[in-house]
Amino acid sequence: LDSKYETLFWESIKDSNDKDMYVEYLSKFPNGMFAGLAKIKIQKLSKPAPKPPQEEKMQAKVAPAPAEKPKTDQRLKIAIFPWRYDDRGRSMGTRVKMEEETIKVLKRLLSRNSSFDLVYSYYEGLGRKKDVKKIGEDVITKEYQDDLWTRKKDLSGKRPNILLISQLGKQLEVDLVFTCYAISNSAEFNWQTDLHLINVKKSNAFSESEKIGFRTIPNEMKSFTERFFENYDEQKPQ
Repeated sequence: LDSKYETLFWESIKDSNDKDMYVEYLSKFPNGMFAGLAKIKIQKLSKPAPKPPQEEKMQAKVAPAPAEKPKTDQRLKIAIFPWRYDDRGRSMGTRVKMEEETIKVLKRLLSRNSSFDLVYSYYEGLGRKKDVKKIGEDVITKEYQDDLWTRKKDLSGKRPNILLISQLGKQLEVDLVFTCYAISNSAEFNWQTDLHLINVKKSNAFSESEKIGFRTIPNEMKSFTERFFENYDEQKPQ
């Protein structure tokens, strides 16, 4: 991978306290510029946290200042990032159908939902060209797309690289990034599908999972995506 992507990857994780991020960096760049620092970080994060001094336990807890209420009259700027499908080429037909149906649902949802303002998309057809800017390979190359995902701890698939996605989201000046991960299960004839909305400023994600049957993709993907955005609206701060 190009050195600029290694640098961007490192910049996105260098302040993290998640050991898995540095392990992921070393798996991609074993001889990288920051390999030594990554190993030191892993070593430090592997040590148990020191116990607090006894006198600190006796200190009275001070109530934090009330958090400032977020503005609710402002639409959230959203970008659609590349989706990841793991099917090893065995489910190409249903994979195409999944992508088509997700685009259809998102186009309808985001045009009607007053909470969101779609400003960037990796995919065509999600809005009027004058309103939605295309995310090209100058922002996310095909090789770079792999870096947007990291292995789940249970090795059951991939999860979004939240810090890296947040870094890119800040460059695009958006509030949220939507992405999707799906892995096919040929034995059960379904896609295990995860939808994610990454909060760029807070570097956290709202995620939900569901199994989408090969033969019922249109209806199931429609209901899942609609419910996902409804649930996000319900849980976000008012």
